[in-house]
Amino acid sequence: MLRIVIAVLVFLAPFSARAAPPPEINWEITNRFAPFELFADPEAMFATWALHNAHESWQGWHARRWVESDHRLASPYAPALRLGAPTHWNRDTQAHATDLLRFVKRERDPATTVRARLWLEDTQPCIWQLGGADLPALDCSVGVNVNLPLSGQIAAVTLANGTEFRQHIRPDHKVILGLGDSYASGQGNPDVPAQWQDSLTLGDGNVGWMTTRRNLARGGRARWLDERCDRSFFSFQSLTALGIAARDPHVFVSFLHHACTGAEIFDGVLTPQRTDDSVAPYNRRSQLNAVIGELCQSPVSDYAAISDDALAGIDIFPLRRRNRSWLRPLDPVDRGDFRRQRTETGLDEPRSGVLNCPAGQLRAPDLVLLSIGGNDVGFAQLVQYFIAPVIHTTYLLTDLVLPDLCPAPEFRVDPALAPHAAQYCATLDRKLDHDVGDLVGTQRSSTGIAVKYRLLFNSLQHYLRIPKSRIVMAQYPDPLRLTEAAPDPCAPVSQPANVHGSPTGANPYGPWTGLKTVAPEETLRNWRFNLLKDESRLILLQFDKLREQLAITARSENVTFACETRDAYLGHGWWQGRQLTLPNSRTAPWAPSHWAPYRYERHGRAVRTGNDCALTQANGKVAISGAVHPNLIGHTLIADALMRRLGYGALPPPPRNLPPMAPAEARYFHPRPLHRRAKSGTTTGLTKRSGLPACLGGIETWRTAVWTRQ
Repeated sequence: MLRIVIAVLVFLAPFSARAAPPPEINWEITNRFAPFELFADPEAMFATWALHNAHESWQGWHARRWVESDHRLASPYAPALRLGAPTHWNRDTQAHATDLLRFVKRERDPATTVRARLWLEDTQPCIWQLGGADLPALDCSVGVNVNLPLSGQIAAVTLANGTEFRQHIRPDHKVILGLGDSYASGQGNPDVPAQWQDSLTLGDGNVGWMTTRRNLARGGRARWLDERCDRSFFSFQSLTALGIAARDPHVFVSFLHHACTGAEIFDGVLTPQRTDDSVAPYNRRSQLNAVIGELCQSPVSDYAAISDDALAGIDIFPLRRRNRSWLRPLDPVDRGDFRRQRTETGLDEPRSGVLNCPAGQLRAPDLVLLSIGGNDVGFAQLVQYFIAPVIHTTYLLTDLVLPDLCPAPEFRVDPALAPHAAQYCATLDRKLDHDVGDLVGTQRSSTGIAVKYRLLFNSLQHYLRIPKSRIVMAQYPDPLRLTEAAPDPCAPVSQPANVHGSPTGANPYGPWTGLKTVAPEETLRNWRFNLLKDESRLILLQFDKLREQLAITARSENVTFACETRDAYLGHGWWQGRQLTLPNSRTAPWAPSHWAPYRYERHGRAVRTGNDCALTQANGKVAISGAVHPNLIGHTLIADALMRRLGYGALPPPPRNLPPMAPAEARYFHPRPLHRRAKSGTTTGLTKRSGLPACLGGIETWRTAVWTRQ
């Protein structure tokens, strides 16, 4: 009997050996975020600024970085900007630097490499072979650092006992675009915030010091990565792209950020945007043409009219838009403003129309992060109307205060309380032939925002060669409400009365007093800048009309849409935070030099008040342009919600009674996407697995092809 057992074991031994999988070569990309590649130590930049493990959210990251920075948190780009050193954004060409674009344009070139570490779970000495080079290691588990081609390469290792392993290693290169408006660019969050003199003393109730440059420290003005667009690292788009890179050790993310403050669907994304630059008032390219030029792996051809496929039967001529572009060469804006700028600058751009990339030469993006629509319906004008004082006894003051676009009549201040404001808006309505309500429209409107959204989605799909499901949008968040509006975050707000408001009357120390920095000096004393409860309710009712159209259109067009970001700011309203009033208030014994714009507060506000912007950005108009825009707390809240929508959210923390994860495992563990493969080749809905609201829909087929690691 014993002989039979031995014989069976001997017979099965070869099969058992073959069944045991060979040890895999472990590897990780040591910097997985392309914008960091242009800095002196990309690996250290990534280790410092990326999420540290699968359990860390962006809010947790903010708390950690606030402590690590000794309460002096600033952007990773701040040192370069202070020194005037080059970054991955070229301000002269208004494009990303060539050294960054090589990952996109020369993706298949073996000379395009990323730094990686290879190791084996074996402590023997070994010799690594990669690209014809031998790399000896005394301990194979320690590993070696190599330059790994982005297109992939065979790695081989020979242990001291003669055992050999070979494996094809290829980075997962994801190209992510950031497009849109000031919410996407990071307005209100300069990479280098304004710095005030330590010795600055303030007059009681006076805000004039905010417009005086001598009160800033030497070199203390605010700076952005891109000054024309107020684009910074502290944007939810930037954080989301970096977060996707942090979740997988084999991913390398090329993030191309083109969002711009003030951008509209036409004036910004589809045509060159008008800015405040007096020499070159228009950006050289639209955001769409800028990314076409950067994604095309060969020279782009000349501008052409927008294609019929992109128009999809939409008549663009009746649409209300700032520059009256027809989206084709030699249209009115091309023959007028664009031609004047080309003549004055001697450059060949800006131009109307769409650039053409030769067939097969465009590297389609893996994701397009998009935030747009607020400026198309007058978001800044809404804020100005409700926060600036409208109750005056003279037409002169009313004309100075009110914006160049009014809310719909049903959402305006009571004419009995503000008769001059009512007359002003009635006159403006006749002059413009539209108000904010007309710009929003409905699904049936031929000139409303829904038509513009469909045109934009069609254009991105056609010219960037991507399905609409790879366009990812977050709903505009609401910083006004006190409680949840409705169980379904995609539905209209159902509790518009449950909002917060400022006390009535003049308050020289109120959170919106900083807006006086752009008002005429002689009228400052009696102006009241606040946001009353009734005004909060009206602005919410008006703006929710846009959110409703955005949600309906995005979902009907199969765009990946995060409705839940609408409620992301609950508990983080504009009235919260440790420092709400101006620093010259008698109740706030601290100086402007102590202002910390990137402070972490667990229950702090998520948006900038007028005071926040004046302190953070300083210098005239720029000082208040970030009002009611997300601060860093706000951007981390949106980034966390967006990453959950994409299946990259933070995992629950491990039980406290378990030993901590090993450093490498803890830092680079990648959670499986929260979906399973269906028999048809598509994926099942995330809603069934995660309990997200049904309005979010399923995770589309592209998730299987693009994001699922086999």
